[in-house]
Amino acid sequence: MLIQYSDNPKIMQTLKKYFILFISVLFVLSCESDPVSERAKMAADSDESKGDIVIGIVASSDLPGLFFEGVRMAIQELNQERGVQGRKLSPIFYDDEGLPAKALEISEKLAKNPDVVAVVGHLHGKTAIPASITYERNGIIFISPGAMDPALTQYGGIFTFRNISSSEKSGRELAKFAYHKEYHKILVLYDRDSPGRRLAEIFAKSADDLGLEIVAVKSYFDWQDDIPLLLSDVVKKY
Repeated sequence: MLIQYSDNPKIMQTLKKYFILFISVLFVLSCESDPVSERAKMAADSDESKGDIVIGIVASSDLPGLFFEGVRMAIQELNQERGVQGRKLSPIFYDDEGLPAKALEISEKLAKNPDVVAVVGHLHGKTAIPASITYERNGIIFISPGAMDPALTQYGGIFTFRNISSSEKSGRELAKFAYHKEYHKILVLYDRDSPGRRLAEIFAKSADDLGLEIVAVKSYFDWQDDIPLLLSDVVKKY
């Protein structure tokens, strides 16, 4: 499946910095985690004769973004600067299409590859959670840059991480932000097919607890193009 992205230099630079940070964290974990998986030890080995460090990169093409491009930029920059501990990074790219079954299939393929030491990706909770179980069983360090489901890191996995807060925490913090900004009347609008549904629910409840007025809660599918019509009754009233 073709994945198309817009050309935004600032976003690309942010993604590149994120990925470089992840690689740094990977090697700290590889050296200090207890227990340490054999794959992590492979990544931490500074012997250049060991060859490239192989990592899986898994995007979700049902979401817009610059994920693949940012990763490619980061890897190119790292490899041009002698790689990591003298070894170049060799990525394997996959697209789970936002489908749990596809994500599980990909995770099993990556786990069967003895050279893979880490995986970055699976941008939904519904794809990251089943995939993370496979990675845990095989000692593969995994980090999701998009999964907000708190269950991802609640089951006690030692090789599973996220770099984004859970929907529960984000929803509560957004409500606090609205409260401090004195946004007393709030419309909640969310995509029914997105992970934002749970985020919207937590935000609405937290906002209500803080005494903010939720004037309406509206939802839509990403294929809808009649959003103004959807909001017309709210606009007329307020």
